Amino acid sequence: MARILLALKESAARKAVESLLLAQGHGVDGVQAAEAALEHLVGPSQVDAVVTDIWHPGAHGAGWVARIMAARPSASVLVLFHPTEHAVAVECLKAGAADILLAPPHPDELALRVWRAVGMGGGANAARVEELQRALGDASAELKRAQDARAGLETTLLRHAMVDPLTGLSNRRVFEERLAAEHGRARRFGRPLSVVLLDVDHADRAEQHFGSETFQEALRLMGQFLREGLRETDVAARVDDDEFGLLLVETPLGGAREVAVELKRAIGSASYPQAGRMTVSGGVVSLDPNLHKEPAVLWEAARTLLKRAKEAGRDRVEG
Repeated sequence: MARILLALKESAARKAVESLLLAQGHGVDGVQAAEAALEHLVGPSQVDAVVTDIWHPGAHGAGWVARIMAARPSASVLVLFHPTEHAVAVECLKAGAADILLAPPHPDELALRVWRAVGMGGGANAARVEELQRALGDASAELKRAQDARAGLETTLLRHAMVDPLTGLSNRRVFEERLAAEHGRARRFGRPLSVVLLDVDHADRAEQHFGSETFQEALRLMGQFLREGLRETDVAARVDDDEFGLLLVETPLGGAREVAVELKRAIGSASYPQAGRMTVSGGVVSLDPNLHKEPAVLWEAARTLLKRAKEAGRDRVEG
């Protein structure tokens, strides 16, 4: 078996890799610092391969590989790297490293790469190498499955972070981010942009009278009307408990008001299970670059008009 020098700066990682190599029958010497590794390499001890970090204080990347090879030309160098260090790891290969592998290494992968690096893959050991290759293939497939599962979970979590769970509309955070982006674009290029706020009339009274579950179902149905009534380029969001925000891109005031009135009519003419008829009031504002220099100012202008609609009797749109 081979004699391996571990030049790993973290003691926990060094002990873990040492345990793997010892279990595979290799002899192991371990050092923590780059200078200690070089001293060992120029000494009389047998060293068939060096397993090292890509970075040590004062010793990094391809330069570090070159120093190891200069100290012990006969030793194969294997470099452990993290995903963010991939480009540097490739430079280590160009500098003469025998192999690179992700840290922390999989046991079967480490065994196979060490065997290859020290030239022990032929003759009586061919069956063992084939076994290790199969194990590495199984490990790679398992890693791919885990990565796919994690990607799916991250996608689901991201979607949940962006969507209101009751209505399926965007949440307030998404609305604010899109408003900021579209506000900047519309002002920069002189394009129309409108904001609509719709608020359920007598929401507190309705929730107390019909109960929270019935009121929540009514909000869910309202969200469905909003999704079906807008273009894909527009944004519909639940921005408060019983308030909805609409962001209508490339839409001047007249068009935005028509959309708001039609949505108000659809919501007000529907029959909600166990609640009957419910209405909304709305405020509509279109971007004036001289007045609405910040996204929050545009939103507040829509809120002022919404308040006016409430004060004028509700079930109406102002703007």
